Amino acid sequence: MNWNGMVHPLIGYSFKGAIWYQGESNAGQAVAYKWILGDMIKAWHKAWGREFPFIIVQLPRFMAKKPVAVEDGGWPVIRESMEWIADNVPGAMMSVNIDLGDEKDIHPKDKFQVGDRLAAVALQRVYKSRPDGEAPRVVKSALQGDAWVLTYDRAVVIKGEGKGYAVQGADGKWAYATAKADGAKVTVSAADVKAPKAARYAWANFPEVSVYSAGSDALPAGPWRSDK
Repeated sequence: MNWNGMVHPLIGYSFKGAIWYQGESNAGQAVAYKWILGDMIKAWHKAWGREFPFIIVQLPRFMAKKPVAVEDGGWPVIRESMEWIADNVPGAMMSVNIDLGDEKDIHPKDKFQVGDRLAAVALQRVYKSRPDGEAPRVVKSALQGDAWVLTYDRAVVIKGEGKGYAVQGADGKWAYATAKADGAKVTVSAADVKAPKAARYAWANFPEVSVYSAGSDALPAGPWRSDK
């Protein structure tokens, strides 16, 4: 019905690109979502006969905070699926909104920020008129002694107490970690966890967020994990 009634009638119209803000109801299909949405984007490209830009709004925070270092499944995984699509489907790209949202409201009240970040991605990727419109991303990570060292694609700063990171001990349990930034590198560790097996950041339905791009734009770094 949605395709026949709302999308198909638009075939033949000219437009620059599409913005996608959906996925909340697909949390039960979080892993499969990379193919569900990815195949839909490819189908739209085929219908229009071109690979137009398709900007995904990565889901913001939602639901009550839980007193745990890491939450598996649901929204953290669907956010990861969205990132996978942006990396692997031609024309797809993504804005990060992990610092927005409300525990009791599925949509962020601050729609200006959502729109502003979408525009930043479009200006960088589509119109080539500004640098660094996308959120900082981890490009390399490695265990060094008792700490994980993450390298982002540009300089970042940590706001507040550096919350949001977690490390996994040899027993498989996750522990809250502290983080220190130095340019593009962030060192993550927990005093009671030696040689942690893995590290994650903002891996929860409503995570703590502390890492932003250095500079006036202050774009939030997205969720990340070493144990993919």
